[in-house]
Amino acid sequence: MLHTLDRSFVEEARANTTDKSAYMKLSVLVMLDKGLTQSKVSILLGISLGTVGNCKKKYESDGLERFLDRHYVPYQGKLSDESLAALEQAVESGLYSSCAQVGHWVEQNLEVSYTESSIRAILSKLGFVYKKTMVMPEARRG
Repeated sequence: MLHTLDRSFVEEARANTTDKSAYMKLSVLVMLDKGLTQSKVSILLGISLGTVGNCKKKYESDGLERFLDRHYVPYQGKLSDESLAALEQAVESGLYSSCAQVGHWVEQNLEVSYTESSIRAILSKLGFVYKKTMVMPEARRG
C-alpha cells in the first residue's frame, strides 16, 4: 500500500512525532502496509472503521504530504479586535452587573448575538472575573 519512498519516512515520522493525531494517522498507514485488515487496525487503535477507511482513501488519493497536512485555522470568534476593545472599555465603565446585560450591550452596539455562557467566556478571555453581585447593608447612622 505505501509507496517505497514513503515507507521509511512514515515509520521514522511515526517514531518521532509527539502529535497524537499524526501518530494515529501514520499508525493506520503502517498497520495497513503490514497487511492488517481495516477492522483489525480499527480495534487496535481504538478508532472507528470509517476513520481507518478515510485515512487510507486520503493517502491513496492525495499522497503523503497532503495526507499529513492539517490546514488547521483556529476559530477567531465573531468579534474583531476593535470590537473586543470596545467591549472591554464598556465593561470597565462598571455599568454592567450581569452577563445578560453585557450580552444585551454587545447585541445593541456590535450587532452580534451571544449566549450568556459565551459572554462569560469572552469576558474571561479579556481578563475579567465573573462574580455575583450582592446587596451591601447601609452604613449605620450614629
